[in-house]
Amino acid sequence: MVEFKNATDENATLDKAYTQIQNYKTAVPSIFFYNALCVISDGIEAGASSVSAPRSRYLSWRSPEKTENGIVPELEIMTQRMFEPETLVKLIRYNTVFEKEEEKDPETGLLSLVTIKKVAAYHQYYAVQKAVQETIKATHDTD
Repeated sequence: MVEFKNATDENATLDKAYTQIQNYKTAVPSIFFYNALCVISDGIEAGASSVSAPRSRYLSWRSPEKTENGIVPELEIMTQRMFEPETLVKLIRYNTVFEKEEEKDPETGLLSLVTIKKVAAYHQYYAVQKAVQETIKATHDTD
């Protein structure tokens, strides 16, 4: 799910994009049944996370080389780096986890178990990729 706000609208914000996704979750929850991740953008800044993540977990994507120096818009970096097919498949397949958490109903006080989906942020993704590469290298014969 991608929620873009108009970059020419001075009132467009990531918070408004996030709120719109929350509205979609309430109005049409079935569109999220097979959702891999959510992206929010105001046309310049961008963040990605899972459908169950709070706003604070929608983080920008960066390249491991840190070549952007704050000049390239976050949306462009995300499009070029995170949406690169190999990276996107690895992010969804190997860097997404599901956890059970207790949730308390504020009106009734009843507890229920809910499944929370968590998607790695860019630094976690790159750390996992490096750890896998180093493990493969360390376990192969050096003959």
